[in-house]
Amino acid sequence: MRTVLHACLACIFLMITIWSCTYTKKNLDSGDNRRDLNAYYIPSDVVKYLLPEVPTWANISLSGACHRLESVRYFDVKEVSGSYNISYFDILQAQINFNQEKQNVLRVARLAPDLPPKMEVGLPPKQEELLFYQALDRAQAKFYSFKVPTFKRINFLWIDPLLVWSGEAGAVPTLKPQIVQSLLNHNWAQSGHPVIISFCLTSLDLEKFLEQEKVADHNIRILGADAMTPFRPDLSMGTGAKLFIEGFFAKEQELHLYSRGKKIPLELEGTVTLHDF
Repeated sequence: MRTVLHACLACIFLMITIWSCTYTKKNLDSGDNRRDLNAYYIPSDVVKYLLPEVPTWANISLSGACHRLESVRYFDVKEVSGSYNISYFDILQAQINFNQEKQNVLRVARLAPDLPPKMEVGLPPKQEELLFYQALDRAQAKFYSFKVPTFKRINFLWIDPLLVWSGEAGAVPTLKPQIVQSLLNHNWAQSGHPVIISFCLTSLDLEKFLEQEKVADHNIRILGADAMTPFRPDLSMGTGAKLFIEGFFAKEQELHLYSRGKKIPLELEGTVTLHDF
């Protein structure tokens, strides 16, 4: 009797299982519940070399009192160094190039006529992976986005306090009117090799900004928010993303910072001689 009971229970269980699988498959195959296989993201090896995307609300500069126009993707410098045995300098050059190419791709994607208004556009994982390896290859081949000046004296101008923001989403800022006339004639641009730094704008946005203000000069080098990193030159983790200028410039170079009100921005790390602008 017990054997017959067990056999009956086993048959009932088998029938329930078959019905359940059939029902699930039917529902998954229905139009209302169909899943796009592309919606499932299988991460590649590149994920471990990129820090998580900074959320919009945190994509700001405290010193510059601004919301950035673009999201910078920071490299995990320690992971990249351990896997590829390349220098801190080369990794940051690769990061700058990666973010420049990413921004170029997204600019084109945003021009699509069928793109819904205010829709966030991101890179597909495969394209992100391709850009990462291309940027790494360029840095290893010494094709740098930021060409370090060989002058003994380097003059930095922190431009963020001189910007005027319109408040319109996505709009590039302008320069305060009285600054435009004096920017290229000031001592900062003449007593050493000029380098403009910004923690609000990426290098591409800085180029666009300088062209817009008609103060672009091939002699001026640019370091934007895409040159920042949470990692110090010794590969230890710092306190937030910063521009570690000693990772870009030689010890024998004299580094001077020109800043409105002689203020040193929180996001700048390194020894500089401070001047008012």
